[in-house]
Amino acid sequence: MKPFVPENLPIQNLDWKRLTQLADDAATAVYHYSGLLENMISPEILLAPLVRKEAELSSRIEGTQSTMSDVLEFESGKRFSGSQEKEIRGLQNYREALKIAEAYLRDGRPFSLTLIKELHAILMTDAIWDAPHSQPGEFRTGAVFIGPKGCGIENATYVPPEHFLIQGCLDNWEHYAQQSSDGKLITTGILHAQFEIIHPFMDGNGRIGRMLIPLYLYLNHALNRPMFYISEYFEQNRKEYYSSLNNITQQGNWQGWVEFFLTALQSQAKTNTIKVHQIISLYDEMKKKFRAAINSRYYIDALDCLFKRPIISSNLFIEKTAPGHGNTARNILKKLEQSNLIIKTEQGTGRAPSRYAFPSLLNIANGKTTTP
Repeated sequence: MKPFVPENLPIQNLDWKRLTQLADDAATAVYHYSGLLENMISPEILLAPLVRKEAELSSRIEGTQSTMSDVLEFESGKRFSGSQEKEIRGLQNYREALKIAEAYLRDGRPFSLTLIKELHAILMTDAIWDAPHSQPGEFRTGAVFIGPKGCGIENATYVPPEHFLIQGCLDNWEHYAQQSSDGKLITTGILHAQFEIIHPFMDGNGRIGRMLIPLYLYLNHALNRPMFYISEYFEQNRKEYYSSLNNITQQGNWQGWVEFFLTALQSQAKTNTIKVHQIISLYDEMKKKFRAAINSRYYIDALDCLFKRPIISSNLFIEKTAPGHGNTARNILKKLEQSNLIIKTEQGTGRAPSRYAFPSLLNIANGKTTTP
């Protein structure tokens, strides 16, 4: 199979009448969700489980098996095998890169190739895919291909453009990102697909490409925070996701991809809205229950701690909730467990701490909601 040569952006010959209607429908759902973010108190606390879940699902699309719960258990001190620990660090890196990117854009940095290379370097650090050939933070200098495990290039399903064409393709991509008049949602979809087609890095292209979706929407004021969790829809519709991308390079069918992407935005915005409402309702409900169960001035600290880390060790809970007051924090955990608000998942022995889970929040993060 010969390497693919992408066409320059903007894309010609799209059915703009149909896409405009789909974009309007998607925008309504996205802006409704964004308004919910704008009015949310402490989204960094309330949405922490969904940020973790996005990192899990975006990585799962690429074959990673570790989960949000694994990350939480690792952060609470549980040990994993060397390979799984690297997978977990990759999920942590995804969250860290997204956090840094938001700060960069908020401070006025442009949506640029330089930014993308910095995010890639963060993503790849000490992760399982951080092999010597992966060139963290640098565009590839060699050939790659995509296909079944163990296949050769002759049996590849896709061969990206040769490395000496990458810079020209990316310069066009960057110019389009900064100057497009195609509408912010349609532009976002085209940018994501073109990035995957160019495949500029040796590894990590899918994760970076999906990370760019909420970042571009945030930069262009379609979102108040770059928290969108699009990977849930892509994971649930993985076959169509990949076939829509493949149809661009095999048939030149950009129309089908953009329609799929706008449908994904609309559907996921509705799902996100449902989950955020559920999380807000849970927080309000638990605020009353924690206060009644604990009867301590630390009840909000305990609640916020468990929303950020719905799986946690007793030691970490003490550190984050009532540092210097270990007995008080342990008593809080005991009362929450007795009230069935948390469950003990692992009994501490010797110097090893006990671990606890906050199942009502984990259920929302892990559950599948039905959009109206």
